[in-house]
Amino acid sequence: MRYMDTVKRVRDALKPFVEKGIPVNHGASKGKDYPKIIWMHGPEETGLHKDNRKIAQTVTGEVYYFTRQEYDPIVDEIQEALNGITGLGWRLSEVEVSEDGVWFYSWDWEAVS
Repeated sequence: MRYMDTVKRVRDALKPFVEKGIPVNHGASKGKDYPKIIWMHGPEETGLHKDNRKIAQTVTGEVYYFTRQEYDPIVDEIQEALNGITGLGWRLSEVEVSEDGVWFYSWDWEAVS
């Protein structure tokens, strides 16, 4: 699999949330409208080489979810969407609530491309 193909699999898994009225942004998102999902892809975590050529690379990234709803069921739906991506591993890496009542969830993901 190629780098951008891997990135697009994450993008495509999050598209159904737009139909539910939840904005999904690639990269930064301005504004304080909630709920919203922001996702990022990062650099190569590791690579596998053979005969002086790269034959595989591990792509990493994050998915962030912001909501004002405590016990928001969308959290489970995001995890189900990530589970639906073949070859992608993930972990819920952060859960916080701000002083103004915004819940923040962060998932780290990685996939071999």
